Amino acid sequence: MNMESMRFSSPDGPWEVLGVYPDGEPRGMWKESLLLVLSEQTGEDAARKLMQEYDLERRVNTEKLLVIFPQCRSGRWTAGEGNTLSPDEKLVHALLMQAGGSPGGWGAGFDVHHLLGIDSGADVVCSLVAKQPSMGCAASVCAIGGTRELTVEGLSHAAVPAVLVDMPRSVVDYFCAANQVDAQDGARRYCSQNPAQSVTAVTRSAFQPERLWPDFCAQVRRINSRAEGDVVARNYRLPEHAVIRENVVLSDGLSHDWIEVLPPSVRAGKPDPVPLILISHGMGESPEKACESFGMHLIGEREGFLTVYVFSSNHRGWNLNLYEDQPDDVQYYMALIAYLKERYPIDSKRIYTTGFSNGAGMAMLFALMHPEVVAAACPVDSTFPYATMKFFNPARSAPYLTREDKTPQGDPIPSMDPDTALRPLRRALELQKEREHPLRLPVMYFYGSRESEYPIRAGSNQEMNYRFWKEFNDIPQGKTDDTLGGTDAVGVPGMEIRILHPYAAHPEHTFSDHVFFNDEGLDAYHLMLMHGKAHDVHPCESQLGWDFVSRFSRESDGTLTVTEKV
Repeated sequence: MNMESMRFSSPDGPWEVLGVYPDGEPRGMWKESLLLVLSEQTGEDAARKLMQEYDLERRVNTEKLLVIFPQCRSGRWTAGEGNTLSPDEKLVHALLMQAGGSPGGWGAGFDVHHLLGIDSGADVVCSLVAKQPSMGCAASVCAIGGTRELTVEGLSHAAVPAVLVDMPRSVVDYFCAANQVDAQDGARRYCSQNPAQSVTAVTRSAFQPERLWPDFCAQVRRINSRAEGDVVARNYRLPEHAVIRENVVLSDGLSHDWIEVLPPSVRAGKPDPVPLILISHGMGESPEKACESFGMHLIGEREGFLTVYVFSSNHRGWNLNLYEDQPDDVQYYMALIAYLKERYPIDSKRIYTTGFSNGAGMAMLFALMHPEVVAAACPVDSTFPYATMKFFNPARSAPYLTREDKTPQGDPIPSMDPDTALRPLRRALELQKEREHPLRLPVMYFYGSRESEYPIRAGSNQEMNYRFWKEFNDIPQGKTDDTLGGTDAVGVPGMEIRILHPYAAHPEHTFSDHVFFNDEGLDAYHLMLMHGKAHDVHPCESQLGWDFVSRFSRESDGTLTVTEKV
């Protein structure tokens, strides 16, 4: 464990912050979490004392936990009046948006930021999440000993799980209403539809600080499925039987890392062939982050397939443009599949790919370069082929939108080299034309209506993407309609459009499944649009994706066998 004093640039000038971070190199195989603590006590001794009281010291290394202590300047923290943000609240928000200042080079995903406020710090954290509880702000809040009342007027009423210790009745009532609690288990009140939304109100004498992190904070996260985010259970973590592979030299001659989660039959040593799905992480992310975002191994546990969360060759992103001076991730995947086949009974007919963002590009790249290997793919939220930034507005998918400005504009992003970016797609189409019998590769592509290239317009990467897959799968193209607006501005509407509400915890979450068929009647391309989602993986997308890809098997002659699921 390390503690570092930092000068953080807050909206109101430099601010002293203590950052606690794990030993070792940052940005490895694992997923970090962040706890920001607002205490009136300052200095390293006070921070260490709190770390001991809350049993956080060992968790910094074992759970890759970052703990951030902004130093109180005037002896008290101050919340803004009404719906305005005070300088202290702006500081907290800025720290959360910048991973607590990235102590030691470490960072944490936006979905696992948590707030702990003590005394006047409790008033600030409750005020902030009640005003602006976006995904980037907080997955949960713990407030101890505050005195400030919360009025209903002007607050967001978005769900934020809370542990409230000796807090005013109005604060407890607000969080109970925001979390829609309608059931109770001891001191814990929760929403029966989504138990991750909970409120526990206790006295100091009943509060167990050492249980705050494992029993509360570590159980929830906040996904970017709408502007304020949504609370979900953090139940997709790696199981104990996961196999961690590090520094394995494959047949491509390079050292690689990945995580395997074997289904019960393989763990039991049974020889029955099992499907394989390869999952690629997003840019700057990790296999464990992909594991928690997708949770595909939980489906594999039930349905009997091998899940592999792959770490890119450079441990950052994927070589989607096939640059010759960079590691060849396509060859990496081929070598990895060969390695897995040597050790496990892989069903060669049922190999699938998925991934998120830059990793979705990898899932598509490998599939289009080797359709004889991959039976189907279900990538999530990509800007692949990254040929233009003309329509790219990153602020649309930002995890935090101020209440004053609902549509902030992002900084300009330089244009890509379209010839380089489109080279893999063009090569795949050339190979397809050279085949005596062209191969078909079904794709279900997930996207969100708050994504950076939505609405989908002619000339955007999204259009290039779906035009490629339609041509590859011999699907009539249709003209991209730039006048489409509203909730289904997807450029070319599906030949069939199916409206889905697949998530029991949030039945209001809506998907539009735009289905496209080729002349053989094969639904070879689906554009699955989630209304309100920005750049994230929704908890039900893995099940939707698996239900789709698992219908398809690649025969040895390259043809597809389609099995309709009951």
